[in-house]
Parts: sequence; C-alpha cells; structure tokens
Amino acid sequence: EYMQVKKKDGSVWGDGSIFAVGDCNYGCIGEPPNWVMPPVPKISYPGEEEGIIACANLEKVDKIVFKGQKTDGWGNPIKLSTMHWPWGAGMFATSLGPHDACFVAGANWQKNSGIKCVWA
Repeated sequence: EYMQVKKKDGSVWGDGSIFAVGDCNYGCIGEPPNWVMPPVPKISYPGEEEGIIACANLEKVDKIVFKGQKTDGWGNPIKLSTMHWPWGAGMFATSLGPHDACFVAGANWQKNSGIKCVWA
C-alpha cells in the first residue's frame, strides 16, 4: 500500500524504510476479487510514478524515524502516501512496422476499457 517491502505474512520487512517499485514489486494491493488496487501493467510510466511515491515516503520515514518529526511545516501529521492506480498505466504504444502503429489510451483494469487509435 505504501510501496514498502513486505513479508509473506503481510508485515513490513525490516524497519519499513525499504521500498519496491517497477518490475520488482507485486504490482497490486489486496486479493481478487476485492482489490484495493488491481494489478498495474509492468510498463515504464507506472514504475516512474511508483518511484515518486516511494521517494516521498522514504523522506517521510526519515523525518519520522531519524529526525523525530511528527508534523510537517503546516502542522499536518506526517503520514505515508498510499499507492493509487497510475493514470499512465493505461497507455500502450505498439509498432506495427516502420510506418504504422497503434496506441491505446485510457485503459484500466476493466475489460475493453480504453480507446484504440491506429496509424497506417
């Protein structure tokens, strides 16, 4: 949920400061059919967004654990950000040769979602 590495029993591995992004993570949260976040495609954009969330969370862990901070500069409690379905996870470009391609935008975990465009 927070991009932290977990053990098989669901507990956080280590001290909670180890995060997994991209191809090395499970790619979803929860279990079917009651997903908290359904599986995310293993393409570049979701990995980038996961990396942003993991880096922000690592900074928050550092403030909480090593600096003893409990609130941010505005007095709000410091808490880890949860992972969400990345909007870019639904974009796929596929080459169909030197002059042709197809592009899908707006796809998500629901069957037949997204819009397909073909360049020929």
